[in-house]
Amino acid sequence: MRSWEYGDKVHLTNGNHKKVSDIFIKNKISRFHKMIYPIIVDSDDKPIWVPNLWHNNCDSNKNNKYMILKWQQD
Repeated sequence: MRSWEYGDKVHLTNGNHKKVSDIFIKNKISRFHKMIYPIIVDSDDKPIWVPNLWHNNCDSNKNNKYMILKWQQD
């Protein structure tokens, strides 16, 4: 888990990609909140989940048979 970085892209099931920044703009996330919003990434540091905004189709993840996500907020 990490925060947004310039150039982050999510890969769509049709082979295209979309900028995480565009997802934030569409959902009216402020510039400040964009910097602290959590992004879940895989072992290759590619975004697979932006909580409440976007998620990857888990079936398209061919490297891992199972995916375990633990969400904890202190």
